[in-house]
Amino acid sequence: MTNQRALLDTELENIHFTDKKPKEVLEMISKRGFSEVILAGGEKLNASFLKEDLIDEIRIIVKPLVIGTGKSLFGENESIQKFAFSKSELLGNGSIELIFNKKFT
Repeated sequence: MTNQRALLDTELENIHFTDKKPKEVLEMISKRGFSEVILAGGEKLNASFLKEDLIDEIRIIVKPLVIGTGKSLFGENESIQKFAFSKSELLGNGSIELIFNKKFT
């Protein structure tokens, strides 16, 4: 997903750029036979899916590295959505992956 005109006009093998809304993108992906999607983007992309309540799992990888600055995962968000810790996995490079699932009330 992008709003950059140059990318929208770019054609690459196995890559499709779009400016459609999150639900439209998921419908398009589903029609292609996929049932799971990984959202690997920045705070604007993440927030657009969160705002439409389309995120059911969050995976955060914590690396033993201090960078000093960073960005929010979801930017400024007015809604509150609860996630519950599911599990953690130690990765081969000394990092740890934290997995949270959507908490339905």
